[in-house]
Amino acid sequence: MNKTQRLILSFLVVFICFTNTVLAGDISVYREYPATSEVGSIVQINITVENNGASEKEITVRELLSDYESIEPEPIVPVSEPGRIGLGPAYYEWNFTLKANSQNTVYYIVKLVNPGDVILSPTTVYANGETIYTDTAIIKVVCNRNKECEPDLGETYFTCSQDCPSGSADGVCDLIKDKICDPDCTPGTDPDCIECGNGKCEEGETCADCPKDCGACKTEPECGDKSCDSGETQENCCTDCGCPEDEECISNKCKKISDCGNNICDAGENYKICPRDCPSGSEDGYCDNVKDDICDPDCPKEKDIDCRSSDSGKEDKPDKSYLIYYIILAILIAVPILFIAYRKIQEKKKWDQLERKYAEKL
Repeated sequence: MNKTQRLILSFLVVFICFTNTVLAGDISVYREYPATSEVGSIVQINITVENNGASEKEITVRELLSDYESIEPEPIVPVSEPGRIGLGPAYYEWNFTLKANSQNTVYYIVKLVNPGDVILSPTTVYANGETIYTDTAIIKVVCNRNKECEPDLGETYFTCSQDCPSGSADGVCDLIKDKICDPDCTPGTDPDCIECGNGKCEEGETCADCPKDCGACKTEPECGDKSCDSGETQENCCTDCGCPEDEECISNKCKKISDCGNNICDAGENYKICPRDCPSGSEDGYCDNVKDDICDPDCPKEKDIDCRSSDSGKEDKPDKSYLIYYIILAILIAVPILFIAYRKIQEKKKWDQLERKYAEKL
Protein backbone atom coordinates (compact mmCIF):
# COMPACT_ATOMS: atom_id res chain seq x y z
CA MET A 1 0.00 0.00 0.00
CA ASN A 2 1.46 3.35 -1.05
CA LYS A 3 1.47 6.57 0.99
CA THR A 4 -1.61 8.02 -0.76
CA GLN A 5 -3.69 4.91 -0.08
CA ARG A 6 -2.65 4.92 3.56
CA LEU A 7 -3.67 8.58 3.85
CA ILE A 8 -7.10 7.89 2.37
CA LEU A 9 -7.69 4.97 4.72
CA SER A 10 -6.62 7.00 7.71
CA PHE A 11 -9.45 9.48 7.13
CA LEU A 12 -12.14 6.99 6.09
CA VAL A 13 -15.22 7.49 8.33
CA VAL A 14 -13.03 9.18 10.96
CA PHE A 15 -14.75 12.15 12.63
CA ILE A 16 -12.40 13.21 15.43
CA CYS A 17 -8.73 12.35 15.77
CA PHE A 18 -7.22 12.01 19.23
CA THR A 19 -3.52 11.96 20.06
CA ASN A 20 -1.60 10.29 22.89
CA THR A 21 1.58 12.21 23.68
CA VAL A 22 4.35 11.08 26.01
CA LEU A 23 7.60 12.96 26.71
CA ALA A 24 10.46 11.10 28.37
CA GLY A 25 13.91 12.65 28.30
CA ASP A 26 15.04 13.05 24.72
CA ILE A 27 12.28 10.81 23.36
CA SER A 28 8.72 11.91 22.53
CA VAL A 29 6.00 9.45 21.49
CA TYR A 30 2.75 10.42 19.74
CA ARG A 31 -0.12 8.04 18.91
CA GLU A 32 -2.92 9.24 16.62
CA TYR A 33 -6.24 7.40 16.38
CA PRO A 34 -9.94 8.14 15.62
CA ALA A 35 -12.01 8.84 18.71
CA THR A 36 -15.22 7.59 17.06
CA SER A 37 -15.88 5.39 14.08
CA GLU A 38 -18.45 2.99 12.67
CA VAL A 39 -18.63 -0.77 12.61
CA GLY A 40 -16.88 -2.04 9.47
CA SER A 41 -14.66 1.02 9.15
CA ILE A 42 -11.02 0.65 8.20
CA VAL A 43 -8.83 2.98 10.25
CA GLN A 44 -5.13 3.74 10.53
CA ILE A 45 -3.29 4.30 13.82
CA ASN A 46 -0.05 6.28 13.58
CA ILE A 47 2.79 6.11 16.11
CA THR A 48 5.48 8.79 15.86
CA VAL A 49 8.76 8.64 17.77
CA GLU A 50 10.85 11.81 17.98
CA ASN A 51 14.49 11.98 19.07
CA ASN A 52 15.26 15.40 20.54
CA GLY A 53 18.71 14.35 21.73
CA ALA A 54 22.15 14.99 20.30
CA SER A 55 22.93 11.33 19.50
CA GLU A 56 21.18 8.62 17.51
CA LYS A 57 19.18 5.92 19.28
CA GLU A 58 18.11 2.38 18.53
CA ILE A 59 14.31 2.27 18.75
CA THR A 60 11.86 -0.63 19.18
CA VAL A 61 8.12 0.11 19.08
CA ARG A 62 5.66 -2.55 20.26
CA GLU A 63 1.85 -2.51 20.47
CA LEU A 64 -0.50 -5.30 21.53
CA LEU A 65 -3.46 -6.22 19.33
CA SER A 66 -7.01 -5.43 20.50
CA ASP A 67 -10.60 -6.20 19.49
CA TYR A 68 -10.28 -5.58 15.76
CA GLU A 69 -9.28 -7.33 12.56
CA SER A 70 -5.66 -6.73 11.64
CA ILE A 71 -4.99 -5.73 8.02
CA GLU A 72 -1.45 -4.32 7.87
CA PRO A 73 1.30 -5.11 8.83
CA GLU A 74 1.35 -8.77 9.75
CA PRO A 75 1.31 -9.06 13.56
CA ILE A 76 3.78 -11.18 15.51
CA VAL A 77 2.20 -14.22 17.16
CA PRO A 78 4.27 -15.76 19.96
CA VAL A 79 4.98 -19.50 19.64
CA SER A 80 5.22 -21.93 22.48
CA GLU A 81 8.65 -22.58 23.88
CA PRO A 82 9.88 -25.52 25.97
CA GLY A 83 9.31 -24.87 29.65
CA ARG A 84 7.02 -21.87 28.99
CA ILE A 85 3.37 -22.08 30.04
CA GLY A 86 0.84 -20.36 27.72
CA LEU A 87 1.31 -17.90 24.92
CA GLY A 88 1.46 -14.15 25.12
CA PRO A 89 -0.84 -11.92 23.04
CA ALA A 90 -0.07 -11.03 19.44
CA TYR A 91 1.59 -7.67 18.85
CA TYR A 92 3.06 -5.33 16.27
CA GLU A 93 6.76 -4.50 16.39
CA TRP A 94 9.00 -2.06 14.53
CA ASN A 95 12.78 -1.62 14.87
CA PHE A 96 14.75 1.32 13.45
CA THR A 97 17.60 3.71 14.15
CA LEU A 98 16.59 7.27 14.92
CA LYS A 99 19.19 9.96 14.26
CA ALA A 100 19.59 13.00 16.49
CA ASN A 101 16.84 15.64 16.15
CA SER A 102 14.73 13.50 13.85
CA GLN A 103 11.49 11.54 13.95
CA ASN A 104 9.95 8.47 12.38
CA THR A 105 6.31 7.37 12.05
CA VAL A 106 5.07 3.79 11.92
CA TYR A 107 1.47 2.73 11.48
CA TYR A 108 -0.94 -0.17 11.44
CA ILE A 109 -4.30 -0.55 9.70
CA VAL A 110 -7.24 -2.42 11.22
CA LYS A 111 -10.92 -3.07 10.59
CA LEU A 112 -13.38 -2.32 13.41
CA VAL A 113 -15.73 -5.30 13.52
CA ASN A 114 -17.71 -4.96 16.77
CA PRO A 115 -19.64 -2.08 18.36
CA GLY A 116 -18.59 -0.68 21.70
CA ASP A 117 -15.23 0.49 23.02
CA VAL A 118 -12.04 -0.74 21.37
CA ILE A 119 -9.28 -0.35 23.94
CA LEU A 120 -5.80 0.39 22.62
CA SER A 121 -3.24 -0.80 25.12
CA PRO A 122 -0.28 1.50 25.90
CA THR A 123 2.33 1.71 23.17
CA THR A 124 5.73 0.53 24.44
CA VAL A 125 8.90 2.19 23.12
CA TYR A 126 12.42 0.93 23.93
CA ALA A 127 15.21 3.45 23.34
CA ASN A 128 18.80 2.46 24.27
CA GLY A 129 17.68 0.62 27.39
CA GLU A 130 15.00 3.16 28.33
CA THR A 131 11.33 2.06 28.29
CA ILE A 132 8.52 4.52 27.52
CA TYR A 133 4.74 3.87 27.68
CA THR A 134 1.88 5.92 26.23
CA ASP A 135 -1.54 6.09 27.87
CA THR A 136 -4.36 3.68 27.13
CA ALA A 137 -6.65 4.90 24.35
CA ILE A 138 -10.26 4.13 23.42
CA ILE A 139 -11.96 4.12 20.01
CA LYS A 140 -15.74 4.28 20.37
CA VAL A 141 -17.22 2.09 17.66
CA VAL A 142 -20.84 2.86 16.87
CA CYS A 143 -23.50 1.98 14.30
CA ASN A 144 -23.64 -1.80 14.19
CA ARG A 145 -26.44 -1.48 11.61
CA ASN A 146 -28.79 -3.91 13.29
CA LYS A 147 -31.77 -1.60 12.66
CA GLU A 148 -31.99 -0.83 16.38
CA CYS A 149 -31.15 2.62 17.72
CA GLU A 150 -28.89 2.01 20.72
CA PRO A 151 -27.91 5.34 22.34
CA ASP A 152 -26.06 3.48 25.11
CA LEU A 153 -23.62 2.33 22.41
CA GLY A 154 -23.18 5.89 21.17
CA GLU A 155 -25.61 5.57 18.26
CA THR A 156 -27.48 8.76 17.28
CA TYR A 157 -28.89 10.23 14.11
CA PHE A 158 -25.54 11.92 13.48
CA THR A 159 -23.32 8.90 14.23
CA CYS A 160 -25.54 6.13 12.87
CA SER A 161 -28.44 7.31 10.73
CA GLN A 162 -28.91 3.71 9.48
CA ASP A 163 -30.06 2.59 12.94
CA CYS A 164 -31.28 5.97 14.27
CA PRO A 165 -33.25 7.73 11.55
CA SER A 166 -34.46 11.29 12.03
CA GLY A 167 -36.95 11.56 14.89
CA SER A 168 -35.53 8.61 16.84
CA ALA A 169 -35.31 8.68 20.63
CA ASP A 170 -31.52 8.87 20.60
CA GLY A 171 -30.94 11.69 23.07
CA VAL A 172 -30.22 14.17 20.26
CA CYS A 173 -32.63 16.75 18.78
CA ASP A 174 -31.82 16.53 15.06
CA LEU A 175 -34.21 19.35 13.94
CA ILE A 176 -34.76 17.60 10.59
CA LYS A 177 -38.01 18.63 8.90
CA ASP A 178 -39.51 15.24 8.10
CA LYS A 179 -43.03 15.41 9.63
CA ILE A 180 -41.77 13.34 12.58
CA CYS A 181 -41.83 14.98 16.00
CA ASP A 182 -38.44 14.33 17.59
CA PRO A 183 -39.03 13.31 21.24
CA ASP A 184 -35.59 14.67 22.18
CA CYS A 185 -36.44 18.26 21.16
CA THR A 186 -37.70 20.82 23.64
CA PRO A 187 -41.19 22.21 22.89
CA GLY A 188 -41.17 24.81 20.14
CA THR A 189 -37.80 23.84 18.63
CA ASP A 190 -38.86 21.07 16.22
CA PRO A 191 -41.09 22.36 13.39
CA ASP A 192 -42.51 18.84 13.08
CA CYS A 193 -43.94 18.97 16.59
CA ILE A 194 -47.10 20.82 15.58
CA GLU A 195 -49.95 20.95 18.06
CA CYS A 196 -53.26 21.25 16.24
CA GLY A 197 -55.76 23.11 18.36
CA ASN A 198 -53.47 25.65 20.04
CA GLY A 199 -55.08 28.52 18.17
CA LYS A 200 -52.04 29.16 15.95
CA CYS A 201 -51.88 28.17 12.30
CA GLU A 202 -48.22 27.11 12.40
CA GLU A 203 -45.91 26.01 9.61
CA GLY A 204 -46.98 22.59 8.39
CA GLU A 205 -50.62 23.09 9.34
CA THR A 206 -53.28 23.69 6.69
CA CYS A 207 -57.02 24.21 6.66
CA ALA A 208 -57.35 20.61 5.48
CA ASP A 209 -55.49 18.90 8.34
CA CYS A 210 -56.07 21.49 11.10
CA PRO A 211 -59.16 23.66 10.58
CA LYS A 212 -59.17 24.47 14.31
CA ASP A 213 -56.06 26.60 13.88
CA CYS A 214 -56.18 27.55 10.19
CA GLY A 215 -59.95 27.89 9.70
CA ALA A 216 -62.18 26.20 7.18
CA CYS A 217 -60.85 25.73 3.68
CA LYS A 218 -62.21 28.12 1.09
CA THR A 219 -64.33 26.65 -1.66
CA GLU A 220 -62.50 28.76 -4.24
CA PRO A 221 -58.93 30.01 -4.03
CA GLU A 222 -58.34 33.66 -3.18
CA CYS A 223 -55.30 35.08 -4.89
CA GLY A 224 -53.34 37.26 -2.50
CA ASP A 225 -53.93 35.35 0.74
CA LYS A 226 -50.28 34.17 0.76
CA SER A 227 -51.36 30.54 0.36
CA CYS A 228 -50.90 28.71 -2.95
CA ASP A 229 -54.22 26.87 -2.90
CA SER A 230 -55.60 24.28 -5.27
CA GLY A 231 -56.36 25.91 -8.60
CA GLU A 232 -53.71 28.59 -8.15
CA THR A 233 -50.51 28.43 -10.19
CA GLN A 234 -47.54 30.62 -10.97
CA GLU A 235 -49.31 31.65 -14.15
CA ASN A 236 -52.57 32.85 -12.61
CA CYS A 237 -51.42 33.82 -9.10
CA CYS A 238 -47.70 34.31 -8.67
CA THR A 239 -48.51 36.51 -5.64
CA ASP A 240 -49.24 33.30 -3.70
CA CYS A 241 -47.37 30.65 -5.71
CA GLY A 242 -44.19 32.57 -6.55
CA CYS A 243 -42.20 32.50 -9.78
CA PRO A 244 -39.25 30.53 -11.23
CA GLU A 245 -35.78 31.53 -10.04
CA ASP A 246 -35.07 33.79 -13.03
CA GLU A 247 -38.39 35.62 -12.77
CA GLU A 248 -40.13 37.90 -10.30
CA CYS A 249 -43.79 38.50 -9.57
CA ILE A 250 -44.83 41.96 -10.81
CA SER A 251 -48.50 42.91 -10.76
CA ASN A 252 -49.33 39.23 -10.25
CA LYS A 253 -47.44 38.22 -13.40
CA CYS A 254 -44.14 36.34 -13.57
CA LYS A 255 -41.69 38.51 -15.46
CA LYS A 256 -38.14 37.63 -16.41
CA ILE A 257 -35.70 39.73 -14.46
CA SER A 258 -33.45 39.96 -17.53
CA ASP A 259 -36.15 41.99 -19.42
CA CYS A 260 -35.12 45.08 -17.50
CA GLY A 261 -32.63 46.90 -19.69
CA ASN A 262 -34.21 46.36 -23.12
CA ASN A 263 -34.97 50.11 -23.40
CA ILE A 264 -38.72 49.40 -23.47
CA CYS A 265 -40.96 50.30 -20.54
CA ASP A 266 -42.89 47.00 -20.59
CA ALA A 267 -46.02 46.18 -18.63
CA GLY A 268 -45.08 45.58 -15.02
CA GLU A 269 -42.02 47.84 -15.22
CA ASN A 270 -41.89 51.30 -13.74
CA TYR A 271 -39.37 53.90 -12.61
CA LYS A 272 -38.92 52.17 -9.24
CA ILE A 273 -38.43 48.64 -10.60
CA CYS A 274 -36.50 49.44 -13.80
CA PRO A 275 -35.44 53.09 -14.19
CA ARG A 276 -33.29 52.11 -17.17
CA ASP A 277 -36.40 51.33 -19.24
CA CYS A 278 -38.84 53.70 -17.50
CA PRO A 279 -37.13 57.06 -16.84
CA SER A 280 -38.61 59.63 -14.50
CA GLY A 281 -41.84 61.11 -15.80
CA SER A 282 -42.78 58.02 -17.84
CA GLU A 283 -46.39 56.91 -18.02
CA ASP A 284 -45.72 53.69 -16.14
CA GLY A 285 -48.41 53.62 -13.46
CA TYR A 286 -45.99 54.84 -10.81
CA CYS A 287 -45.70 58.37 -9.42
CA ASP A 288 -41.95 58.82 -8.96
CA ASN A 289 -42.24 62.44 -7.66
CA VAL A 290 -38.73 63.25 -8.94
CA LYS A 291 -37.98 66.94 -9.54
CA ASP A 292 -36.88 66.93 -13.17
CA ASP A 293 -39.12 69.62 -14.79
CA ILE A 294 -41.30 66.80 -16.17
CA CYS A 295 -44.88 66.56 -14.91
CA ASP A 296 -45.41 62.85 -14.19
CA PRO A 297 -48.79 61.83 -15.71
CA ASP A 298 -49.16 59.17 -13.00
CA CYS A 299 -48.99 61.77 -10.17
CA PRO A 300 -51.80 63.93 -8.81
CA LYS A 301 -50.94 67.54 -9.68
CA GLU A 302 -50.72 68.49 -6.01
CA LYS A 303 -48.16 65.71 -5.37
CA ASP A 304 -45.64 66.19 -8.20
CA ILE A 305 -43.74 69.44 -7.71
CA ASP A 306 -43.06 69.56 -11.45
CA CYS A 307 -46.79 69.66 -12.15
CA ARG A 308 -47.29 72.49 -9.66
CA SER A 309 -44.47 74.59 -11.10
CA SER A 310 -45.87 74.04 -14.59
CA ASP A 311 -49.31 75.30 -13.54
CA SER A 312 -47.89 78.35 -11.74
CA GLY A 313 -45.89 79.25 -14.84
CA LYS A 314 -49.05 79.29 -16.90
CA GLU A 315 -50.71 81.76 -14.51
CA ASP A 316 -47.80 84.19 -14.61
CA LYS A 317 -47.48 84.35 -18.40
CA PRO A 318 -50.32 85.75 -20.57
CA ASP A 319 -51.72 83.62 -23.32
CA LYS A 320 -50.07 84.84 -26.55
CA SER A 321 -52.82 83.29 -28.67
CA TYR A 322 -54.99 86.41 -28.09
CA LEU A 323 -52.33 88.86 -29.39
CA ILE A 324 -53.33 88.39 -33.03
CA TYR A 325 -56.89 89.35 -32.23
CA TYR A 326 -55.69 92.56 -30.57
CA ILE A 327 -53.67 93.46 -33.68
CA ILE A 328 -56.58 92.85 -36.06
CA LEU A 329 -58.90 94.94 -33.91
CA ALA A 330 -56.41 97.79 -33.86
CA ILE A 331 -56.11 97.70 -37.66
CA LEU A 332 -59.90 97.76 -38.09
CA ILE A 333 -60.13 100.82 -35.90
CA ALA A 334 -57.13 102.61 -37.42
CA VAL A 335 -58.15 102.23 -41.11
CA PRO A 336 -61.39 104.30 -40.96
CA ILE A 337 -59.66 106.95 -38.87
CA LEU A 338 -56.81 107.20 -41.37
CA PHE A 339 -59.28 107.28 -44.26
CA ILE A 340 -61.29 110.12 -42.71
CA ALA A 341 -58.12 112.04 -41.97
CA TYR A 342 -56.99 111.58 -45.56
CA ARG A 343 -60.31 112.91 -46.92
CA LYS A 344 -60.15 115.93 -44.71
CA ILE A 345 -56.64 116.69 -45.87
CA GLN A 346 -57.72 116.38 -49.53
CA GLU A 347 -60.76 118.65 -48.99
CA LYS A 348 -58.60 121.27 -47.27
CA LYS A 349 -56.19 121.25 -50.22
CA LYS A 350 -59.12 121.71 -52.62
CA TRP A 351 -60.53 124.72 -50.68
CA ASP A 352 -57.10 126.24 -50.54
CA GLN A 353 -56.80 126.04 -54.36
CA LEU A 354 -60.24 127.62 -54.85
CA GLU A 355 -59.38 130.46 -52.51
CA ARG A 356 -56.13 131.21 -54.42
CA LYS A 357 -57.97 131.25 -57.82
CA TYR A 358 -60.67 133.60 -56.46
CA ALA A 359 -58.04 135.93 -55.07
CA GLU A 360 -56.24 136.09 -58.44
CA LYS A 361 -59.44 137.11 -60.29
CA LEU A 362 -59.98 140.03 -57.92
